[in-house]
Amino acid sequence: MIKLVGAFLALCLALLTLHPVQGGSPAKVLSKKETGHLVATHLRWIEGRTPYSSYGKAPRIMFESKRQMGERYARALGMAETPESIHGLHEAGAIILPTDFDPVRDAYVLVHELVHFLQYINGATFACAAAIEAEAYALQFEFIMENVSEEERDSINIMYVVLQKYRTCESR
Repeated sequence: MIKLVGAFLALCLALLTLHPVQGGSPAKVLSKKETGHLVATHLRWIEGRTPYSSYGKAPRIMFESKRQMGERYARALGMAETPESIHGLHEAGAIILPTDFDPVRDAYVLVHELVHFLQYINGATFACAAAIEAEAYALQFEFIMENVSEEERDSINIMYVVLQKYRTCESR
């Protein structure tokens, strides 16, 4: 079983999160108070659907360019090439979001990363990395189904395909 702690998270939980909804107005810059409220709201949503507790803690939220995030991800996993489609990372209790993060358009990205934060602080264990992602994608998909309009959902149906990819630990 894989234990989600320190170095493992730094190396393996820097994750790729799909970001299919595009367009709209530029990202809104959130104040510290607004960010705290948004994080607390989404943590409560996740806690209501999982056995996890935030224990009154919140992750540190950082913002980086997508290029910087890709470089961070590549370094953590020892990759030669830098991926360009990183839209959220969780790294040892911190969440890194792109500088163009929009709290409405991209809420599901934050939910996905908050699942990893809760996995981390609760010391969750999984049979493989695919199971770690499966839980985060399943909750992300549930959040989308509850909170995203039917019209916008059509552009996010790819999430179901991704969820299927992370369903089992076999052949990993």
